[in-house]
Amino acid sequence: MFQKIEMMIQSVSKTIDANPFLYGIVAGLLLAVLVLFLLLLCLHRKSLSKLILKSGNEEIVVSVKAVRDVIQHVLEADGLFSMKKASFSGKETAVKIVLCVGLKANLETLGEPFSVLAEGMQAKIQQSLKDTFGLDKIESVKLHLTEVNPLPAEQVHS
Repeated sequence: MFQKIEMMIQSVSKTIDANPFLYGIVAGLLLAVLVLFLLLLCLHRKSLSKLILKSGNEEIVVSVKAVRDVIQHVLEADGLFSMKKASFSGKETAVKIVLCVGLKANLETLGEPFSVLAEGMQAKIQQSLKDTFGLDKIESVKLHLTEVNPLPAEQVHS
């Protein structure tokens, strides 16, 4: 069996050596297969639809919508942030959360850097999810600022 495979490889090799144009075709086909494989691998990653919380011998299933609602409430409680989009990835038991948020205040009126506000908000979100659902297996909460209130400082307070 291995002799047959070796003979086929030698036959293909001789054919390619006889016509150098085939090198490009073979390389192109290999590249196309590699690109398709990588695309399928990337597209296979899907967003979570539920989170599984284990407590002893029992499992509690929480929908991502419920988690999103709690996060939106935490974000909007201070009046500084609005949630534009939320995505959840990872495993059902260890979650990565990426939030696209809008900042309702002007950066000039904040009084502290956005990074300080973001760190505080991330901590509040994690604590709120732990208090509400007992969800403590959060790998990360990332805030992506997508929108800032463009009004100058004097117009925000009027």
